[in-house]
Amino acid sequence: MSKDKLVGSYYACRQKVDAVAVAKGLTPDYGKCTTKFTGKWDSAETAGASLCPDHIVTASQIESYVAGQASAAAAIVAGSGDIPVCGDGVINVAGEHCDGLALDGLTCESFGIYGTLGCTVGCELELGS
Repeated sequence: MSKDKLVGSYYACRQKVDAVAVAKGLTPDYGKCTTKFTGKWDSAETAGASLCPDHIVTASQIESYVAGQASAAAAIVAGSGDIPVCGDGVINVAGEHCDGLALDGLTCESFGIYGTLGCTVGCELELGS
C-alpha cells in the first residue's frame, strides 16, 4: 500500500511540474520529484516487499515506468496515441495479468505447478493441460 501511495505522489508531483512548465513555457524539471521519491522508495520496498511482491525493485525502474505512462497519457490527450485495451498484446491496462502471448515472464513453474500457462480473452492467466 505504501508503494502505491508513493508512486501516486510521484506521478502527481510530475503532473504539477508539467503544468507549471506549460504555463511558463519552460522545460519540465522533475529533479525535486525524483529526489523525494528516490529517498522514500527503498524503505517502502523493504517494508512492503513480502506483502506486495512485484518485478519493480529499484527507484529508477519505477521512475522509468511512470515517465513512460506520463508520455503515453500525453500522447492520448494530444490525439496521437492509442488507448491501451485488453487484447492489444501488451500488459498495459490496470488489472491485466496477461495479454495474448504476453504472460509477464510467468510460467506454470512460477506458481509451482505443471502445465501450460495461457491467457484468456479477458486478460486473465489460464492454466492449460
